[in-house]
Formats: sequence, C-alpha cells, structure tokens
Amino acid sequence: MSEDVPVRIAHLLFGDYLVAAGPLGDVERLVGTVEDITEHKRAEQALIEADRRKDEFLATLAHELRNPLAPIRMAAQNLRMRPEDPAVVEEATSTIERQSAHLVRLIDDLLDIGRITHGKVVLRKEAVDLVTVMQGVLENTRSSCEARELKLELELPEAPVVLEADPVRVAQIVGNLLSNACKHAGFGGRITVRAEQY
Repeated sequence: MSEDVPVRIAHLLFGDYLVAAGPLGDVERLVGTVEDITEHKRAEQALIEADRRKDEFLATLAHELRNPLAPIRMAAQNLRMRPEDPAVVEEATSTIERQSAHLVRLIDDLLDIGRITHGKVVLRKEAVDLVTVMQGVLENTRSSCEARELKLELELPEAPVVLEADPVRVAQIVGNLLSNACKHAGFGGRITVRAEQY
C-alpha cells in the first residue's frame, strides 16, 4: 500500500459485538475483527448504576443531616435565654444529646462507602420506646410547622410501646412523612400524628 493512502479503520457496534475493519496491504484487501464486549458493557452499566445509587444516597443523607440541627439550635437558644431554669436545662440537654446521637449515626452512614456504592441500608435493631422516637421526630419538625402556623398534635397509647426496630430509620420514616405534611398543609390548620397498638 502506498504511503500517501490514508489508513482508515472502521469500528461498528452490533449489539454486544464490536467489529473493526481496515485495509491490509493492498487497498483492495480488508482485514476485520469481531470482539464480544458483553462483559465490558455489563461492567460499564454496573458503574453507572453504582454512581446513580451513590447520588441518591447522598441526596437523601444531606436532607436527613439537616433535620437534627433545628432542635439542637432551638435547645441552645433556650439555654441562653433561661440558663437558670432547671427544667429548661434538662429538656435542652436531653434534646442535644438525642439529636447529636442521631447526627453521629447519619455521619457513620456517610462514611460507609461500601454501602453508598451498593445502595444498601443496614438496620441496627434494638428495643426502642416509640414515645421517645416520636418526641425526637416532633423536635425535628416543630419549627417548620410553627413557621406555617400549623398546630402539631401527637396521640400515643398510654401504655409503653416497645419496638424491636432501628430507631434512626423509624425516625427518618415518620419524620419524612411529617415534614411532607408540614410542607403541603399550607398555613394554619392542624396535623395529628397518631400511633395505635393492635
């Protein structure tokens, strides 16, 4: 083949096969290869899916990380305004401890890169009092509801309700439902959170 004839190699994709063809020696002759790229495509798709799950996980976690900050900030303000009141100090301290533990758990989730890429949620079950969980949820959303002039009510059974569950996940589920209710209820009105044991 003369040096002034450009060498052109054609690449075509047919389903899971990559076909390459180009001139060999004389321009009138061609040589080609066929390569099965099924595994390559599968690996590429797996990377795309892992990246999508990571983005979803981080977006959800970023939303969840904001939730405990409002009650912590409110507790700090109450301590500053009434540091001499033992009831205020006790309630604020309890709120800060509970919400800080929630934040630590969420940050642990963020640092668990393996779960981020595989989109897995690990449940850490323990005996948990539903009332305690619900009180934490109300702390997270109370300021949002008050800003919309919504009355927030909690109705729980009189007897303790102990669940074998992951308290952080239960709080996330109920908190998201309550947060959505606050956002879409408009101004005024009432939101009632009711738990019943059967």
